[in-house]
Amino acid sequence: MGNLKTDKKLVKLTVGAFINENRDKREIEAAQEAGFDISVIAKGTSEKDKTWEQVDGFDVLRYKTKYINFLKLDFVNKVISFFVWVFRIRKINDIYVLSCHDIIALSIGYLSTLFKQNKPKLIYDSHEFEIGRNIKRSKFMVFIITHLEYFLIKRSALTIVVNDSIADELVKIHKLKERPLVIRNIPHYWHIDEAVCNERRKEFLNLLHRKDEPFILMYHGGIMPNRGISTLIKIVVNTENTVAVILGEGTESNMLKIRKVIQQEEVTDRVLLHPFVPYDKIWQYVGAVDLSVIISPPSIRSYFLSLPNKLFENIQSLTPIIASDFPELSRIIDGYKIGITVNPLDKGEIILAVNKMQNDKKFYLQCKENIKHAKEELCWKNEKRKLVETYEKLYHE
Repeated sequence: MGNLKTDKKLVKLTVGAFINENRDKREIEAAQEAGFDISVIAKGTSEKDKTWEQVDGFDVLRYKTKYINFLKLDFVNKVISFFVWVFRIRKINDIYVLSCHDIIALSIGYLSTLFKQNKPKLIYDSHEFEIGRNIKRSKFMVFIITHLEYFLIKRSALTIVVNDSIADELVKIHKLKERPLVIRNIPHYWHIDEAVCNERRKEFLNLLHRKDEPFILMYHGGIMPNRGISTLIKIVVNTENTVAVILGEGTESNMLKIRKVIQQEEVTDRVLLHPFVPYDKIWQYVGAVDLSVIISPPSIRSYFLSLPNKLFENIQSLTPIIASDFPELSRIIDGYKIGITVNPLDKGEIILAVNKMQNDKKFYLQCKENIKHAKEELCWKNEKRKLVETYEKLYHE
């Protein structure tokens, strides 16, 4: 396989671009620690095919996903790409473990092993609750996805999920005898420099033309529907001496919608849209605000069962949190007492929570103190242990 070594190999297969895939990178670092040689197969550009490059020290082989450029039907190109990838991966004979990023990658991986004598072990690395992931799926499509996932899990050596609620759902839906391995999307331990965070705070206030010291709320992540961003803006309208920083980017259409809400609510001087920042600098910005807000509505089952990485990024940045009262969010926030969980559909309840965090100094400072303890426990050094042990077992089978 190109320029790879000859020891036992774990290949990470993703149909995405393998850019800013921090969870994948942490997982394959754990596999490397367990003894595997690592490489990645990922999406390339429409111009170049079968190109090698180094990404964060890993060999990445990139395949095209558009093989007939003049075709306007993306679906046809996707089907062609799917089977091209299947046949190419099938020709690679030195893969010991094939770790697949999602159900599409797992489907490619499974088909590539058919009728092979030395089949690689398959890992289903599910980053979301796949069955409840897309609000636009028809009942028929949900039926297909459910049965496909059951079929593929039964043929995988290992299934990895991001939280206990999803693991329980998969056991229940598919009647699994073996519970999926839970590896939460937790970052490395972040060393915070308060002086740098204070500088970022000054930058926020300067951009908002504020000379006072308001209570700063933040949403960070992708700008898209059903993330509670419009609700956050309306919370600023209905609370005193608060401002909000929305740290992230989205499509032109989504950004336009958010700007329209800001203008309609007449809070252009109280809500700052800030572009994405490099991942290794997120702590500087998240650590500069007073309160993080994670209030996605339960519009799809996947959201209700979610345990977003931004929760742990807030913890590592030592920023208290208000979040939707979903099972996994509540387990962490209420368990460690590092914020308040709320009904994301009840604006009044969210306003009361923001006011409590802003005005009850004793409660707020206790959250800040508790989050220091949470930070020590909820870091990748601790989370990766069971993953490394599992990879070591696979390595020695």
